[in-house]
Amino acid sequence: MLKSQDKKKLEEYLAPHKSESMFICSNLKAAGIVYNGAAFEGEYFGCFDKEDQLLGVIVHYSNGKIIMHASNNMGLKQLTLHLKKYIHRAVSGVLGPATQASYVIKELGLPDSCFRINSCERLYELCLSDLKDSAIPNNCNITPAHNVPKDILIKWMIDYQVEALGAINDDKLSEQVNKHIGHLSSNDCFVLV
Repeated sequence: MLKSQDKKKLEEYLAPHKSESMFICSNLKAAGIVYNGAAFEGEYFGCFDKEDQLLGVIVHYSNGKIIMHASNNMGLKQLTLHLKKYIHRAVSGVLGPATQASYVIKELGLPDSCFRINSCERLYELCLSDLKDSAIPNNCNITPAHNVPKDILIKWMIDYQVEALGAINDDKLSEQVNKHIGHLSSNDCFVLV
């Protein structure tokens, strides 16, 4: 398991792979590398070569998601074997580069019935220097999410879960969304109104 002293090494490993590991990078920045069970935290497992170079990472997050990135198949194999040995929470999803995610799903023996959605999605990469400033129309405004009424955010989040992720609109979903709504009070969530 990766420890606090491995965080810099992990950040250096992920830096050239940001488009394939954006969730790992974001969660690492938001919650750090130590796992206590809080939102965005996970158990980080790394694979190193003989020269102590990181070859990959696999993370089992507090929400049950497993996300990985490995520089080669041998590293991914070692990471998956290690995760299998130490996994102790339910798996709610697997994300990562398609071939790596498929491998992990197969090796963990997760049947298709475990997933509401099991599909390949394109990852996106945008060079920031290619972005052009554009004026926001007069009838629109960008505001921090915590300035938007909570009931509107909850409705939007429920609709997103149903439409994009195939969730069932029930009391359990409402409970999950209400639990997550507090994370929108951070300074990195915005709404276009």
